[in-house]
Amino acid sequence: MDFYRYGIISGITSVVILIVIILSPQNYFIIESSRSYMQVGDLFPVLLLSWLFSTIALAFNFIYIERLHMNVFIPVARHKKFLPSILSVPSFISFLWFCYQLCKLL
Repeated sequence: MDFYRYGIISGITSVVILIVIILSPQNYFIIESSRSYMQVGDLFPVLLLSWLFSTIALAFNFIYIERLHMNVFIPVARHKKFLPSILSVPSFISFLWFCYQLCKLL
């Protein structure tokens, strides 16, 4: 099983989903709030899917590094070690942004 390839694919998928969310029209939203209610928008499940793919990319990257670098002591190039983790950074930032927006609404 090629953990690195699956990690790269899920990391790229996560970034592509976030780009689609950013480029979506104005009538689609993640959370809508007013004084009396808070409503989850159309893009919220898509955002959760992006976070899921990002977490999968991190997990596959950890397994890849653990199997090749730690157990077998095969030298791995630095860019190959960290690329799935770097691809997960935008999802982590979007999660922090979401938490900030949610706290601001409450």
